[in-house]
Amino acid sequence: MSERVVTIDGPVGSGKGTIGQQLAIRLGWHFLDSGALYRACAYVAVQNGITAERTDALLDHLERVKFETIPVSQGGEARVLLNDEDISTAVRTAECGQMASKIAVNQNLRRALLNVQRKYCRPPGLVA
Repeated sequence: MSERVVTIDGPVGSGKGTIGQQLAIRLGWHFLDSGALYRACAYVAVQNGITAERTDALLDHLERVKFETIPVSQGGEARVLLNDEDISTAVRTAECGQMASKIAVNQNLRRALLNVQRKYCRPPGLVA
């Protein structure tokens, strides 16, 4: 049986993450905030002095990290963990947001992150 997945699409700031978190909690499913994933990648880049043009170096670093998003039950943004460290506040800075926008257009990075996102697709289901 294939895994069950619910995806939520919409413009920036429309409440996708909030709705997704609440749905994941209600269903008892896993939750993935893909925007937070790109911001976490941006955080890795910023912390390691990697420019947006050096996605090869960023991809090398990303092979050694574990990423997780955890929904919060009382509204607000999902918690973002990188190697079990809570970087929720750090990934929501303007610097990480700007870097995330720059790196998100790179097709090699998008392919690599698609593989990461696929790992979230496990029973009982995924809200993304």
